[in-house]
Amino acid sequence: MVITYHGNGCFRIQSGPLSLLVDPQNARMKPDIFIKTLVPWPPKGEEDARGITGPGEYEQKGVRIWGFPVREESDTKFLKTMYVVEMEELRLAFLGHLSSAPNRDAFEEFGEIDILFVPAGGKPFLSPEAAAKLVKQLSPTIAIPSFAK
Repeated sequence: MVITYHGNGCFRIQSGPLSLLVDPQNARMKPDIFIKTLVPWPPKGEEDARGITGPGEYEQKGVRIWGFPVREESDTKFLKTMYVVEMEELRLAFLGHLSSAPNRDAFEEFGEIDILFVPAGGKPFLSPEAAAKLVKQLSPTIAIPSFAK
């Protein structure tokens, strides 16, 4: 597995010939699967079959993906979603665009996390201190910050 950071919350996860892109920044990035942690609500335009843009349970190309709504931060304009992705026998969690730590119940269904991607850049995302507290709470094997300044 190769993890490449493309800035902000965008990561490419490469597993052999398969690529998963998190929060793609432009259409030139051509993944096999992509997930978006922040989308306009209600959805507009045509959906891309490779894309996952909200809560639910999915399986694409042998990759299992669970999306969990961030109810406290979603509103009538935007839907925020956290994801757990299972590939190469590893569980990756993407917390996306969190600006405050959700209550413990929000992570109840995550299970054990191997790699946690946590927004730790400060306003409008989690402060480094809040991100560290969340990492301690979820106790992943590896924590990778996103939206770092």
